[in-house]
Amino acid sequence: ARRLRALHGRIRRAFMRRFVTAEGLVLGDTQTAYALALVFGLVPDGLREAAASRLVAKVEARDGHLSTGFLGTPLINPALSAAGRDDVAYRLLLQKTYPGWLFPVINGATTMWERWNSWTPDKGFGPVEMNSFNHYAYGAIGEWLYAVVGGVGLDPVGPGFSRFRIAPRPGGGLTHAEAELHTRRGRVRCAWRIVGRTCEVTVEVPPGATCELALAGGATSELGAGEHRREFEFENPEVTK
Repeated sequence: ARRLRALHGRIRRAFMRRFVTAEGLVLGDTQTAYALALVFGLVPDGLREAAASRLVAKVEARDGHLSTGFLGTPLINPALSAAGRDDVAYRLLLQKTYPGWLFPVINGATTMWERWNSWTPDKGFGPVEMNSFNHYAYGAIGEWLYAVVGGVGLDPVGPGFSRFRIAPRPGGGLTHAEAELHTRRGRVRCAWRIVGRTCEVTVEVPPGATCELALAGGATSELGAGEHRREFEFENPEVTK
């Protein structure tokens, strides 16, 4: 671990010298450039806020749309959430117009497309040379769905889900979500539902495992095996009461 930390430090210093300005701008000035630099810890703490703000600005400049490809798409929502901008990440997730994840869905997709515009109402099918309609790359959003929307996350001190973390972060006007994962110890599950101004959370911890539950407001608790229910106050302005 010490060698890996030292290697990361050398990589970050080299990256900083070559690609990052003193103001936190990343060479290329694209959504992918900022997402990559933030997720892989290549921007020093003093410049992370500036880089994250620039990433948000790049999303807003495209009216809440993606401009990422295979490399940037898996990273952009995790980068936004790590910067405390779940609101922007949810906006990207729920974007219905091109380019965005729900554009294929509203146009009949039942699998992930290779291109954001593999088919469009005005142009039909894209070039056949690179136009798979069952191509997982953009489906990498699934990791963020599990970790942030569903709230199921890893804990590095407990490999194999002997210990894990549950931290659901509702948003985007969603009123409920559920995520489950079948591990070697049994089923890990988190389900939440918003009722009025309350978010009701149900967590399932398999035998022999422990869980850190983190809810809004910073409250955490340790959970053992079994099913647990908790509640916390949640203001959801995007849902009409």
